[in-house]
Amino acid sequence: MDTSLSNSQQQISTTLGTDTHFKGNLNFENALRIDGKLEGEMSSPGFLHIGKDAELHAEIRVGSIMVEGTVHGNIEAGSRVELAATAKVFGDVKASRLIIQDGATFVGRSDVDPEAVKKAAAAKGVEPTSKGTPSAREPELAKASVGVSATSGAASQKKGEVVSSSPKKSL
Repeated sequence: MDTSLSNSQQQISTTLGTDTHFKGNLNFENALRIDGKLEGEMSSPGFLHIGKDAELHAEIRVGSIMVEGTVHGNIEAGSRVELAATAKVFGDVKASRLIIQDGATFVGRSDVDPEAVKKAAAAKGVEPTSKGTPSAREPELAKASVGVSATSGAASQKKGEVVSSSPKKSL
């Protein structure tokens, strides 16, 4: 697990294992790890870790999230979204902070604006948390609202949208 995550995020007490297939609405309070399959909606003020073997077809609204597996659907986080090198996200991402590691696949739009996301989360009843505190990699982050279709640092441009990928910097 990424050592930049806070201790509260590393202490996950609930896990849906690789043999689990959940369909429906899932709500949780603190921290959850998913290694199986999930279809539906998720809502939490806490932290969600999507393991590398997980596959989700879901609308996700959480405090912060680490994605290592595959997500088909939109992600909204009050704090931060981190896409690991093994992540595959097909949907829009809205967050205060967005980190995309080299190798991650992200096809969708990103809306990264700390104030707008906090207001939208509060309006939907999901309180942003301080669990996704900024890491030492803060310079990698940028305020943006762009359409993205990126894999492994490749970049191309389509009419009317920005297409890019930023490799992870070593510290």
